[in-house]
Amino acid sequence: MLTNRQSNFIATRINEFHSLLCLYTCFGWISLYHSKVLVVFIPSIFFNWLVDNNRCWVTRLENYFKIVDKLEDKSEGFFKSKLNSYSIKVSDKVIDRIITSITYFSFIISYYNSSMTSTICLLN
Repeated sequence: MLTNRQSNFIATRINEFHSLLCLYTCFGWISLYHSKVLVVFIPSIFFNWLVDNNRCWVTRLENYFKIVDKLEDKSEGFFKSKLNSYSIKVSDKVIDRIITSITYFSFIISYYNSSMTSTICLLN
């Protein structure tokens, strides 16, 4: 059995890992190798997102370990909680559009990089 402190420690590490995955998804296309990885990874993210009612498995895992006060909302998503931590209030619909647009843009660039001879990659 984990203590509250241990559970929150694990939740924090999962949150940091989630942040790194998001950065990788947004900027992985800079490398040709990672562009090829993202061509498979990004559709997998969308598939999970669609099958799981617009929820990410990493967010679910983080929320499983997170010990929250009664005032906190454990059901809000990763991006909404990040934006709320900076006092930025945005609706769920707008957040979904932003996430979808950025991820789609990253997929298109990754696909272009991995399938064409001339690439946008900055690193080969």
